Amino acid sequence: MLSIIGIQSGALMSEFMKGSTGRFMGAQAKARGLSGDVKNRELKALLCGLDPKSGNALVTNAGNRHKAGWDCTFTAPMSVSVAWGVADPKARIKIETAHTAGVRAGIALLERYAFFTNHGQGRNKDLKNAEGGVVAVAFRHSTNRVGESSLHDHVLVANFSVDGRVLHFDTRNVSKANAAYAAEILAVQ
Repeated sequence: MLSIIGIQSGALMSEFMKGSTGRFMGAQAKARGLSGDVKNRELKALLCGLDPKSGNALVTNAGNRHKAGWDCTFTAPMSVSVAWGVADPKARIKIETAHTAGVRAGIALLERYAFFTNHGQGRNKDLKNAEGGVVAVAFRHSTNRVGESSLHDHVLVANFSVDGRVLHFDTRNVSKANAAYAAEILAVQ
């Protein structure tokens, strides 16, 4: 199941994720040479609209006041989470692999259809899909807030496009991303 909330503060979100290991994902991340594990300072820079390597602005309104982006949380169904929590190592890896594939499929769909940029003003606005994709960071968690088994990934999508514009999100495509995620989870044998 996919839930999405806006992230207002990059500094606060990077503190929230401190202690977790994130990994880069998204077409724009790959194009920028961002891969592997993410350091906290890199996450904070990205969510503030800054290049994590150089510190240069990636969007016109970069800085602490920049709307950081979105937390797209992909949560396995409770039955899958419970099975994953009690599974032997081999079965656990199969479930994690399917979950990871589902998260990738969901983000790829959102990259293609849900994130867009404004071009023009007023009535002359031209909305375009975020060409070049997004920069995202995925954090895997194994329990919910009350300590129950809950396999889920927080995928933090940074709020900038390759051309330096802020992103907008079309919620009409959430159900499609949910279906893409679920298809991968259901494929576990």
